[in-house]
Amino acid sequence: MPKRFFHRLATLALGFLLGAPALAALPIVPGEPVQAAKSAAPEAVLRIEKRVEAAPELRAHAVLSPVTDAERASVARLNAGQALGGLAKRLAIGVVRAPENVPELPTAKDLAWLPVQGGFAAQMAITSPDAAALRVAIDLAGAPPDVQMVFFGSKDPSRLLGPVRVEDIADRTAPWWSPVTEGETQTVEFFAPGTGDPRSLAIRAAKVSHLFTGPSTRFDKATVPSDCTGVGCAGSCNVDLACSPLDSSAAFVNAANAVAFMIFNDSGSTFLCTGTLLNDTDGSTQIPWFYTANHCFDNETAPSKTPAQMQAVASTL
Repeated sequence: MPKRFFHRLATLALGFLLGAPALAALPIVPGEPVQAAKSAAPEAVLRIEKRVEAAPELRAHAVLSPVTDAERASVARLNAGQALGGLAKRLAIGVVRAPENVPELPTAKDLAWLPVQGGFAAQMAITSPDAAALRVAIDLAGAPPDVQMVFFGSKDPSRLLGPVRVEDIADRTAPWWSPVTEGETQTVEFFAPGTGDPRSLAIRAAKVSHLFTGPSTRFDKATVPSDCTGVGCAGSCNVDLACSPLDSSAAFVNAANAVAFMIFNDSGSTFLCTGTLLNDTDGSTQIPWFYTANHCFDNETAPSKTPAQMQAVASTL
């Protein structure tokens, strides 16, 4: 997991893990043995890979116009507050492409559905030129729960993400954002079990997020439009783990490994922020808590977001 920086909040938690006297009264929660056998995650497989390679016309492909200067400037403005010591605590790393720069995106009826074992499959590719990584929002509000999706990016087509089942997406009232794939093109393979006509499925690509940086560089900020890049842009509340004298401590390393990046969308931009895994004090439960800061999702000027607006942002994670 990415672990270069800590927020002050995570640093305080780390102090607790290391036994800081001021926090000695707080409970210490050790790790818990797993309570049930861990089932293997289903394997992501492509059902029509070879046929699409032999006949690219079988894959619906939408190509967006290049990112505009205005779109780049919007990201730079959002990050300028951090460079100037402002209140911003999250990093804008991408832009949700403006409608005027997005062609008509594919729907189920536009896809070349092929018969495969157990049903039908089709692939949809979307390109935003020169993107380091990509996300696609897919409208699944009326899609059958047994439809599955597998994702891969043009930078490493062999790295498959999924399968994601529609029934496992809790909130489908708004378009659901795909995982991050690297490269300027994201391909989605849909699998529709059964014998019904897949062209009638309520599935359509709705939005595209163009990322200026990606996972393989641990979201290096050097390619992000901003007035400031690199370690020098970190706030005073950040600690570079590589510079800490505690980096040989097992507790320190464990706490660092519990910190992860979050990628989400808000007000037309894509952001990076951090959070940390937490254990609870109830030994009978194993809830995968992920603790983050309010400023990741409610980062703009007053008035503050309503709970519903906060949830709408969090649902794009």
